[in-house]
Amino acid sequence: MDRAEFIILIGLGFLVCFLFGRMINKIWKKLWEIHDKIDWIEQDIRNKNAKEMEKIRTNTR
Repeated sequence: MDRAEFIILIGLGFLVCFLFGRMINKIWKKLWEIHDKIDWIEQDIRNKNAKEMEKIRTNTR
């Protein structure tokens, strides 16, 4: 293998790593957005439950 082929192979390796890294980054961002949405939904449910419990407490007094 001569020097030109070696340089081309290294360049292709870097390109593949770069593209694969971008793909993993995009997937990670999507997963993180889904995680945040789930957290928001859980927080909304907790807030609604807290309001319901407060109504029950005020009605029983």
